Amino acid sequence: VSSPSGVRSSIRGLREILVAVITRRGTTAQVNAIVTMCHAMAEGALRRKGHLMHIIQVHGLNISDLAFDTISDLFARNGDGEFPAMNAYFAAHDLSTITDEDAYFLLQRLALGRVRNGLFRLYGEMDPQLARILRNVKIATHSLGVFSEIDRPGESCLVPTLCETNQHLPAVEVELLSAWLGERASGTE
Repeated sequence: VSSPSGVRSSIRGLREILVAVITRRGTTAQVNAIVTMCHAMAEGALRRKGHLMHIIQVHGLNISDLAFDTISDLFARNGDGEFPAMNAYFAAHDLSTITDEDAYFLLQRLALGRVRNGLFRLYGEMDPQLARILRNVKIATHSLGVFSEIDRPGESCLVPTLCETNQHLPAVEVELLSAWLGERASGTE
């Protein structure tokens, strides 16, 4: 529900909470609020991925556990009680000049990036060959320059560099794309 100022009540004051947590002035309740928000973002992103059942079965996790596993390093403290991963990310942004909405989107980008990295790590543990293939695709993408990698919330996408990216359009569902390719591919391509 939006407030009269346009700020969703669930993120009202988020910038101040982030500043407090990053500067070690945050209370336990404030740290828990950030953990809860990041977990909700991670769990939502994982629920949108239909291919996770194998990972969940192999690792004996549920979606909530997997969400915590992928974002846990964000909340690891160093000897001084700081959160190095969060500090490093937010050091590139002037938190004193952003809005609560901007703080939310920055936190979302951080959490979803950790989900993506965590899944890559889990894929690597399950299937080292798949991890090498994914790594080589990423390297080839960057070195050839024919495609560029963009971020859609929770997903890395490859787009051709020499044409319109159509990012304003909704993403194609994997099941629809698989069905479409299945109808057109004979298996010898």
